Amino acid sequence: MKHLLIPIDGSECSIQAVTAIKQIFPPSHADVTLLTVREDVDSNSTVILNQMIKDTMPVLDKAASLLLEYNVNKVVDFGIAGNTILRYAKQHNIDIIIITKRTHSALSVFLGSVAVHLVKYGHCPVIVLPENHYEL
Repeated sequence: MKHLLIPIDGSECSIQAVTAIKQIFPPSHADVTLLTVREDVDSNSTVILNQMIKDTMPVLDKAASLLLEYNVNKVVDFGIAGNTILRYAKQHNIDIIIITKRTHSALSVFLGSVAVHLVKYGHCPVIVLPENHYEL
C-alpha cells in the first residue's frame, strides 16, 4: 500500500491531478492525503487558524469527492508551500508526492517553483504532471 500526497491549491490543475492518479494507483494500492498549505496566514491565534481551516475545507472536499473509493485524509497546514509539503511528507511517511506543474505564460519553459522545490529537496519520489494533459 502506497501513501500518496497530493498538494491542492484550489486551482483546476490541482483538482484535475486527483483524477490522474486514478490511472496509476487503484484504490486497493493507495491511501491518499490531500494537503492544502495556507501561505496567507501569519497568526498564532487558534481562533483565526481554525477559521482558515474551516474556510479551506470546501476545496479539499471537492477534491476528495473525486476519490470516493479511496481512503482519503484531508489536511490544511500553514507555512511556505514547498517547505510545508516536504515537512508533512517526511513526518507522515509519504511514499510519493503528486503535483501538477504550474507555470505562468512568461515562464512557460520552467516548472513551477513549488514543484522544483519538491523535486530538488524531497525525500521521496515526486510525480510532476503537466498542466494541460492528464492522459497517462
